[in-house]
Amino acid sequence: MSAGESLRISAWYLAWTIPGILLPGFFLFLPFGALIFPPIVLLAALLLTKLHRTRGPEILGVLLGIGLWGFLVAYFNRDSNPCPESGFSVSTRPGESFSCGGVAPEPFLIAGVLLALTSILGAATWMLILQRRSR
Repeated sequence: MSAGESLRISAWYLAWTIPGILLPGFFLFLPFGALIFPPIVLLAALLLTKLHRTRGPEILGVLLGIGLWGFLVAYFNRDSNPCPESGFSVSTRPGESFSCGGVAPEPFLIAGVLLALTSILGAATWMLILQRRSR
């Protein structure tokens, strides 16, 4: 596998992140997302398949696109305060208020990291296997 071919695979890998980014929109924008996003994801995947016959590692870019949503949700919920499980109010200093609510960002950050690492390491391993087979 030449350097140019590796670069081309990398470009298509990044192109395949687009359906991965669009895919969670199905769940985020229900019920309208169920009507809008699946056809868009399908069209994007068909277009990518029509433009370039996928050899394999490029398709793992979809996992990276989905993993980016984990980073996004974690980022926007980084300042959330989960409510205490005990049900008792949290004491604050006079003049301060405390509100609880929001989503804990840690699970989304972990999921994003795992999906991104699986995607990147899987594609890199697959490319190494292809490179060794072509020798």
